[in-house]
Amino acid sequence: MLKYILLLICVVTLNSKTLNHIKWYWNYEKALKIARIEHKPLMLFLQKKDSKESKKMLFNTLCHKSYIKQINKNFISVVAFFEDKNSYPIEMFYTLDFPVVFFIDYKDESLLYEPIIGYIGSKQFETILQRIKLK
Repeated sequence: MLKYILLLICVVTLNSKTLNHIKWYWNYEKALKIARIEHKPLMLFLQKKDSKESKKMLFNTLCHKSYIKQINKNFISVVAFFEDKNSYPIEMFYTLDFPVVFFIDYKDESLLYEPIIGYIGSKQFETILQRIKLK
């Protein structure tokens, strides 16, 4: 329980308006509305509460400062837990592998890039960000 509380504190802290952290939304539908207004794709980070790899990805890869500004500028970011099936459309983004990152077009909710399944390091993640073609 303590680990979950610490994770929650970290994500809430990351939701600050500074460019040193990714601005996270907790609800997919709300984030999609904002993405459509701002004409930005979504980046959905889906994790499982008991997944060590999910925590590692959140703290090590998604907290890497070299590309946070790029993410905040180009994406609306959503973080969701697999266990909280009301926070994202599970029928569209179903998986049993965690963590997973989806890059989603705001127009039709199609995938912009193949899902990133499992933990990857910051250098790999940065390379993927450079490959994504924003429409």
